[in-house]
Amino acid sequence: MSLRLQLKPWRKAHLDPLTLKRMALLTSGVKDRKGQVAISLPTTGQSLRLPAGNASIITRDVCEVLAPAMFSQPVVVHVSASDQKTFGELTALAGKLGLTFDPQADLPDVVIAETSERLILMYVEVVHSDGVVHVSRAKALLKIAEEAGIPPENVMLVTAFEDRNSKAFKKRVSELAPGSLVWFRSEPSLLMELRTLGG
Repeated sequence: MSLRLQLKPWRKAHLDPLTLKRMALLTSGVKDRKGQVAISLPTTGQSLRLPAGNASIITRDVCEVLAPAMFSQPVVVHVSASDQKTFGELTALAGKLGLTFDPQADLPDVVIAETSERLILMYVEVVHSDGVVHVSRAKALLKIAEEAGIPPENVMLVTAFEDRNSKAFKKRVSELAPGSLVWFRSEPSLLMELRTLGG
């Protein structure tokens, strides 16, 4: 018999029901784990917790800094983390736009919708090591939007880095797709555009 099964009768016999309820809630993951990055989403006020790490810090600032700077009424409809590919609390919001994200697929890191007068969808790839918006990735993201009835002209593709001097940016800058944007967490008011001349 496993230790867990042995403890169950002991807990029932020695702990009061309210303590058991409290323990069940805490072990379900509501309590902060050491080093987790808390995110407060704009417009909706929802909160998410991501695992510790630089990618999570960039993701947090994409949601809390970039989204409100770009849009007047931004709604984060998808966030993907290393330990959790989708968040149930955001799935319904994505569904309202006709977006479906397969947890088994290569998901975008963040998807933000402008909800004021004109719907604009912004895909953001967060790069701490790799995973930029390159040409084939841009096509895949635009296809997801197209399947939801959102045309390419209503879609923005952004790659977010920590800094212009970061190894990740220097290593991946040549892979970035024409027409995409680049944002740096260390310079939040700077947005780089890879524009095609004559296009």
